[in-house]
Amino acid sequence: MIRGFLRRAQLFKGVNSTLIALIPKKYVIATLGDIRPISLFTKLYKIVAKVLAERLKEILFVVISGPQLPSIKDNLISNSGLVAQECIHSKILERTLGVEILFQLPNEGPGVSYLQYADETMLFCGAQRPQVSNIAIFLKCCEVAFGLKVNFEKTNMVGLNCLDEEVSFLAQVFGCKVDNFPIIYLGMSLSDGRLSIAVWDKIIQHIQVKLDLWKFKYLSFGGKIMLIKACLSNLPIYQMSIVQILTLVAKKIETMMRNFL
Repeated sequence: MIRGFLRRAQLFKGVNSTLIALIPKKYVIATLGDIRPISLFTKLYKIVAKVLAERLKEILFVVISGPQLPSIKDNLISNSGLVAQECIHSKILERTLGVEILFQLPNEGPGVSYLQYADETMLFCGAQRPQVSNIAIFLKCCEVAFGLKVNFEKTNMVGLNCLDEEVSFLAQVFGCKVDNFPIIYLGMSLSDGRLSIAVWDKIIQHIQVKLDLWKFKYLSFGGKIMLIKACLSNLPIYQMSIVQILTLVAKKIETMMRNFL
């Protein structure tokens, strides 16, 4: 069956059918958020997926371009956020309008024109109408050639060392909306300065939501420690991979984890 799939790219009917197991998170289930759905794939489907993954692993570094390196083994998704933050800071330190399509990283680093992971793309360009217009035309050509349409309703433009009027004008040329720092890229907050407490409060609220979903009395002490290490501690660490956490925020998160125990 597996050889037939690799040759003809077809699976037998029912091979990829899935059973859904609903695992309750609480003793009393009131909403869909109180249950955890788990897919129970068949073994044949898992074998086919594993074979494809192992074969693709050998050629991914050739197929995937440099700006998409987080998709390759041993590359972290946080690397793209770190590069984006460095590009922003380097341009701010120059205190000049961008005149190149490439953003130069500090310490003789390489030039960066765009970053991409899955369907999230970040473009860097100078604050000039010709550059913005050329990018818009290029995206339109890609839409015609490949059928991949850019959703400009979900596209935002952020200015660096630019006046608000200039950014608004360029956003109209590009056909998107204007946004301000901090912005979200791959789940990380990127800023042109130090992150405010309000940004960290969102992470704290996310931790609180996780705690509210868990019932303390149904968990053992060891189970609580595992949840803290596996879930709660990862929420701030992801943001801390590019910026330093505030002391006040770190103490508040530690207090929440201590109270959970």
